[in-house]
Amino acid sequence: MFEAATLHWLEIIGEAANRVSEELSARHPEVPWRAIIDFRNLLAHGYEYVLLDRVWQVIATELAPLEERIRLILNELR
Repeated sequence: MFEAATLHWLEIIGEAANRVSEELSARHPEVPWRAIIDFRNLLAHGYEYVLLDRVWQVIATELAPLEERIRLILNELR
Protein backbone atom coordinates (compact mmCIF):
# COMPACT_ATOMS: atom_id res chain seq x y z
CA MET A 1 0.00 0.00 0.00
CA PHE A 2 2.90 2.36 0.80
CA GLU A 3 4.36 1.76 -2.65
CA ALA A 4 1.06 2.45 -4.42
CA ALA A 5 0.49 5.63 -2.42
CA THR A 6 4.01 6.85 -3.13
CA LEU A 7 3.65 6.26 -6.87
CA HIS A 8 0.31 8.04 -6.81
CA TRP A 9 1.80 11.14 -5.14
CA LEU A 10 4.61 11.20 -7.69
CA GLU A 11 1.95 11.13 -10.42
CA ILE A 12 0.20 14.07 -8.75
CA ILE A 13 3.47 16.04 -8.67
CA GLY A 14 3.93 15.35 -12.38
CA GLU A 15 0.39 16.38 -13.19
CA ALA A 16 0.87 19.62 -11.25
CA ALA A 17 4.10 20.29 -13.17
CA ASN A 18 2.18 19.77 -16.40
CA ARG A 19 -0.24 22.53 -15.39
CA VAL A 20 2.46 25.13 -14.72
CA SER A 21 2.19 27.97 -17.21
CA GLU A 22 4.77 28.28 -19.97
CA GLU A 23 5.69 31.70 -18.58
CA LEU A 24 6.39 30.39 -15.09
CA SER A 25 8.31 27.35 -16.30
CA ALA A 26 10.40 29.57 -18.60
CA ARG A 27 11.25 31.83 -15.63
CA HIS A 28 12.44 28.81 -13.68
CA PRO A 29 14.52 26.60 -15.97
CA GLU A 30 16.33 25.23 -12.90
CA VAL A 31 13.28 23.04 -12.32
CA PRO A 32 13.29 20.03 -14.66
CA TRP A 33 9.64 20.46 -15.64
CA ARG A 34 9.78 18.19 -18.70
CA ALA A 35 11.55 15.40 -16.78
CA ILE A 36 8.95 15.58 -14.00
CA ILE A 37 6.11 15.36 -16.51
CA ASP A 38 7.78 12.53 -18.40
CA PHE A 39 8.34 10.63 -15.15
CA ARG A 40 4.66 11.03 -14.30
CA ASN A 41 3.67 9.74 -17.72
CA LEU A 42 5.90 6.71 -17.29
CA LEU A 43 4.35 5.96 -13.90
CA ALA A 44 0.81 6.42 -15.20
CA HIS A 45 1.05 4.78 -18.61
CA GLY A 46 4.26 2.79 -18.80
CA TYR A 47 4.02 1.10 -15.46
CA GLU A 48 5.38 -2.14 -16.91
CA TYR A 49 8.67 -0.28 -17.47
CA VAL A 50 8.87 1.30 -14.02
CA LEU A 51 11.95 0.26 -12.09
CA LEU A 52 11.21 0.66 -8.41
CA ASP A 53 14.91 1.04 -7.61
CA ARG A 54 14.96 4.10 -9.89
CA VAL A 55 11.79 5.47 -8.27
CA TRP A 56 13.35 5.20 -4.81
CA GLN A 57 16.55 6.79 -6.12
CA VAL A 58 14.52 9.76 -7.39
CA ILE A 59 12.77 10.05 -4.04
CA ALA A 60 16.01 9.82 -2.08
CA THR A 61 18.05 12.25 -4.17
CA GLU A 62 15.78 14.56 -6.12
CA LEU A 63 12.58 15.12 -4.20
CA ALA A 64 13.93 17.26 -1.34
CA PRO A 65 15.84 19.68 -3.63
CA LEU A 66 12.76 19.92 -5.85
CA GLU A 67 10.56 20.71 -2.86
CA GLU A 68 12.96 23.46 -1.82
CA ARG A 69 12.91 25.04 -5.29
CA ILE A 70 9.12 24.86 -5.50
CA ARG A 71 8.75 26.48 -2.07
CA LEU A 72 10.98 29.35 -3.23
CA ILE A 73 8.87 29.77 -6.36
CA LEU A 74 5.65 29.76 -4.33
CA ASN A 75 7.05 32.37 -1.95
CA GLU A 76 8.01 34.49 -4.94
CA LEU A 77 4.44 34.31 -6.24
CA ARG A 78 2.90 35.52 -2.95
